[in-house]
Amino acid sequence: PSCCAIALQRTALDFGAEYAELTKSYVKDAFYVDDLLASVSDVQTATTLAQQLRDLLSKAGFNLTKWVSSHPETLKNIPEEHLSKKLKNLDLDATSVVERALGVMWDIQHDQLTYNVANDTKASTKREVLSVLSSVYDPLGLISPFVLRAKLIFQDLCRQRLGWDDPMSSQSIHQWNVWVQELQQVKNVKIPRCFSSDIVPLEYQLHHFADGSTKGYGVTSYILMRGSDLSVSRIIMAKARLAPIKTATIPRLELMAATLAAKQDELLKRELN
Repeated sequence: PSCCAIALQRTALDFGAEYAELTKSYVKDAFYVDDLLASVSDVQTATTLAQQLRDLLSKAGFNLTKWVSSHPETLKNIPEEHLSKKLKNLDLDATSVVERALGVMWDIQHDQLTYNVANDTKASTKREVLSVLSSVYDPLGLISPFVLRAKLIFQDLCRQRLGWDDPMSSQSIHQWNVWVQELQQVKNVKIPRCFSSDIVPLEYQLHHFADGSTKGYGVTSYILMRGSDLSVSRIIMAKARLAPIKTATIPRLELMAATLAAKQDELLKRELN
């Protein structure tokens, strides 16, 4: 992966002079191993960007394929064999297509991030509980309040000093089954992918809400976009952590939450251009 990244950077350096700055910046900053994520404000810019990216990278032998877009007209100039398999011969206006973007479920038609859950969620041991927990992929932490409840069950099993394959108590199994029944509702969670489609922002602000309790602590971050006559806020990212098994005071847990918020603020300022 590191060799591939260096080759991509070198491609932008060697052949980028005849292409737009936006195109070169995406080659340098928007690749994650072999996936490219690009987002622009209008279809014309997206169409031009896609064409220039294909041309630029082809000069070094990189052939970009599996193209996907929330606006089908962006893909009209891309050969069908280079589109995502799910998009070939498909009417996006009539069908909802869900693709993965860096492991996150993306409903292309509605331009929303969604969640999928494992089919096998039965657990009677600590090992099985951890296996199901690991299958809930949520890198942005948008369902972390729900996932935290399962982590609390796992922490309680650790507190009981159960072995990995020791049977759980009837009370722990009941708590787990209640959580599993509610897990199916996660499929109904839909988060808009785009932050600012409703207005032309004149100002951006980051707002972080952090707190701690005896069970856990966490932070949720929002972006506030102020327009001339309208303001819109969108959730960006959240993190939730279990409180340590060794008892900590509430003020200390609140300080841990504040530290988490400060680190997340630095991360978002660095990543959100």
